[in-house]
Amino acid sequence: MAVGVSNQAVDQHHFFPKVERIVANAGQLPEKLIADAGYCSTSNIEASEQRGLDAYFSTSRQEHGRRPRPSRDPAPRDLDARGWMDRKLRSKAGQAIYALRKIIAEPVFGQNKGGTGPGSVPVTGAGEGRR
Repeated sequence: MAVGVSNQAVDQHHFFPKVERIVANAGQLPEKLIADAGYCSTSNIEASEQRGLDAYFSTSRQEHGRRPRPSRDPAPRDLDARGWMDRKLRSKAGQAIYALRKIIAEPVFGQNKGGTGPGSVPVTGAGEGRR
């Protein structure tokens, strides 16, 4: 795993530096990688596929407690990378994998907010938040 702190609103360009830190920390690419909508971009989806990374990017914000309807129709031939990712997430397997994010990552954020309050991460410089 890898963490990072940034003062930038968009996470898209932080995706592969984090993947590289995961590889440095774990010694290999993860079998599957779940990323929220902030990391979703056509270039990140395509680059993940080229690297052999089985990534699951949310293509849009989801309401809490609601799952997207599964895709049952044949995929249109003209779908772009985001369209294919949306279909991948709407599959039963994709929904089950992405739902793990609520168990693995989200409780940590809730504990952080509850324990110390949002925005109170003690850091001495911009590079201190990277691991």
